Amino acid sequence: ADGPHFLFNALGTIRWMAGKDPEATRALIKDLSDFLRRTLYRGREIVSLQDELDAIAAYIRIEKARFADKIAIRVQVPEQLLHCPIPVFTLQPLVENSIKHGLSPKKEPGVIHISAWEEGQNLYVEIQDDGVGMAQPAAVLQGKPQGPESGSGGIGIGMQNVHKRLQIYGDQYGLTIRSRPGCTSVTVRFPRSH
Repeated sequence: ADGPHFLFNALGTIRWMAGKDPEATRALIKDLSDFLRRTLYRGREIVSLQDELDAIAAYIRIEKARFADKIAIRVQVPEQLLHCPIPVFTLQPLVENSIKHGLSPKKEPGVIHISAWEEGQNLYVEIQDDGVGMAQPAAVLQGKPQGPESGSGGIGIGMQNVHKRLQIYGDQYGLTIRSRPGCTSVTVRFPRSH
């Protein structure tokens, strides 16, 4: 994930809002502090799916302050899966990628869908957006990020990091990416328990 840039952007938004809407600014500062606490200072490598979704919700609220009504999120996760353990900070970078490279370039509003299901000993989480799509989705996980700023925030940097982290559980785990204009889907395969 492009953490430092996100933090600077969030602080810039807070600074811009401070003179216009103090109440909204206070709420945004709370979201930012909650997000940072969840992702940077919790001292745990494994969190619940619910914890990761809570971090994403705080992140989305911060981004919506920047992009207004350009971003919507829909979450469909069965309640019995919310307690499932996953490595911390594995889903948020994928949502960040969807916003930065999928939805931001669009003129129209965009939607991110997050869904989850289990099959056998595996947990699957899918993050889908209706953004502009990727030219070569298969190349992303092969260490070939796309975009003019590749190597410093290009498409795929966060996804590559997540994919590599999950493969410590086995080569069958990690990300599957499908993309065309108007629909990008990233499916994450986790072991059901660690």
